[in-house]
Amino acid sequence: MAIDNSVLGGLESEYKQGFSQYQGILIARGEAQKYIQKISDFVLKDLNVANADKNHDGMISVAESLDTRRIVDEKNGKILKPSEVLPIGLTTQIKKDNSNFMSINDIINIQIKLDKNKDGKISIKEIKDGKATEGAAQSAIDKLYKQLEKLEKEAAKIIEKLTHADEKQTKVLQRQLAIKNIQILAVLDRLRKMQGA
Repeated sequence: MAIDNSVLGGLESEYKQGFSQYQGILIARGEAQKYIQKISDFVLKDLNVANADKNHDGMISVAESLDTRRIVDEKNGKILKPSEVLPIGLTTQIKKDNSNFMSINDIINIQIKLDKNKDGKISIKEIKDGKATEGAAQSAIDKLYKQLEKLEKEAAKIIEKLTHADEKQTKVLQRQLAIKNIQILAVLDRLRKMQGA
């Protein structure tokens, strides 16, 4: 598993003596190993990333991303799949897009950054409270995280309105939610590209 240097620095300070190198490969030991296993399990199982990766190539395509849990429903305290909230027409269109969305390693790295209390799971509170990273060089990434947080909150408000909407309002709200999710996808793609740089 590839861990970003910015993430690794935080893990090394959290888990002193938790990493060693062997022939250029970084090996996690003890509590550090347990933590990485826990956060990996959270991403793969709880966020449904393993099931979404249909061809098992370690890369989530835009189509596969429909089945990953990444839409925050603050009211109900859940993380939903885009396929659960997007209109069927948009879902059908996205299912045809096999371009790369994000690697599983990128998703794990993002979750490690969000996991402030290092318990191996990301709470709704952690998603709401922190998407900031440290250092002046990270300011562009920080802005994207703030933008992502804003978009996710807006999407959550639309989802909340959908529960009480009539048929006419539902169509309007579904359109708004579809646009919001496309915007979220675009920000996530920019984050992936910037963090991979």
